[in-house]
Amino acid sequence: MAPEANRISTMGSGFSGLFGHALEIRERLLGQDHPQVARSLNNLALLYEVQRRYTEAESLYQRALMIREQTLGQDNPKTIATRQAYAALQEALRRTTT
Repeated sequence: MAPEANRISTMGSGFSGLFGHALEIRERLLGQDHPQVARSLNNLALLYEVQRRYTEAESLYQRALMIREQTLGQDNPKTIATRQAYAALQEALRRTTT
């Protein structure tokens, strides 16, 4: 694991609590399908991926991607970035299960 990823992973429980709290606030204030909610979902998914919490990361990426496709469109750079991160996670999961 890269040094930065390792540092984030060891500090991750605090980060996941902060990201989770930010997600809850955004959902309450902006609604379940707001692009800023997708941002929080994507950030939390990235953290979970570093922590090897792949199942949790996968569901967050799925939801973030759905929101971004619906609100920003298929070709928006943020949508594309989430789609690529989700695809990379799926590929990593395939490699670990075979």
